[in-house]
Amino acid sequence: MEQNKPSDAFNHFSQFGEDGIIQTIFQIIGTESKICIEFGASDGLFCSNTAYLWGFQNWKAILIEADQNKFNELKKNIGNFNCTPICKYIDCEENSVDNILKNLKITKTVDLISIDIDGDDYHIFKNMKISPRVVICEYNPTLPPTFDIYQEYHNQENIGCSAAALVRIALEKDYFLVAITETNCIFVQKKYREKFSRFELDFQKLITDDLVKYIATSYSGKTRNFRQKKICTLLYQNSWI
Repeated sequence: MEQNKPSDAFNHFSQFGEDGIIQTIFQIIGTESKICIEFGASDGLFCSNTAYLWGFQNWKAILIEADQNKFNELKKNIGNFNCTPICKYIDCEENSVDNILKNLKITKTVDLISIDIDGDDYHIFKNMKISPRVVICEYNPTLPPTFDIYQEYHNQENIGCSAAALVRIALEKDYFLVAITETNCIFVQKKYREKFSRFELDFQKLITDDLVKYIATSYSGKTRNFRQKKICTLLYQNSWI
């Protein structure tokens, strides 16, 4: 299935065109607070979905990273920019995004939030009470995108979730899907949907299964590994590696 995303996607810091997609979205809906939050901010720059905003467009950023070594680099990289660095593991309890904003005394509308914590992304999105105008959330591209799959909360296998699971949560929270990149779903508040009438918004046409593998068993007991309707490897029964 060929991926469908806005043609004006580009990367400055992001990985799969998110910088350009975000820019286009805010050209359409405008900004209110120019406040963004990024979970899993790494060193602040690597594959960042917000660095282009706070680095070049004068946004205020709350950058959250749990790994101490990456966090130390983050503090160096943000320099004198309007960024608040926080070293925490985000969860759905004491260290929830809502509690963090409360402690920072931020009451303005958050324009954008980016969730990329390699595991509990689904649960963070589902349980947060704030309603950012734009939400970027990571999905696992090796899971079938139309299957509603997500890991149990705090599961150490860190399998994450499928695109369909995020879309279901987004609809429940009054968001609509505006774009899918190779690893991120991008949602906008439902009240802006008419502004995106020129874009393809059909989930079935936006999704990609480029990284999904399918295993089928023959009548002789052999298994074949399929990707993109093409046989990649031939495996034998009970040999799954």
